[in-house]
Amino acid sequence: MTQHYDNALHVMEVEGGSFIKALAHCYLMADSINRTKLRKTFAGYFEVYEARFEAWKEQQRKAA
Repeated sequence: MTQHYDNALHVMEVEGGSFIKALAHCYLMADSINRTKLRKTFAGYFEVYEARFEAWKEQQRKAA
């Protein structure tokens, strides 16, 4: 079964461990000020999953 992702947060929710899943949920529930704080504090995690999402999109483009 091929996985479909809507965005990097979706990758975090599906592939992440318990902390990453909670971080994605927290980000989705946060207002814009707290989203900025979360992205700044946990930038490394967001960058990793954004890169994974971009790689997945590229893989999908090549498969089409």
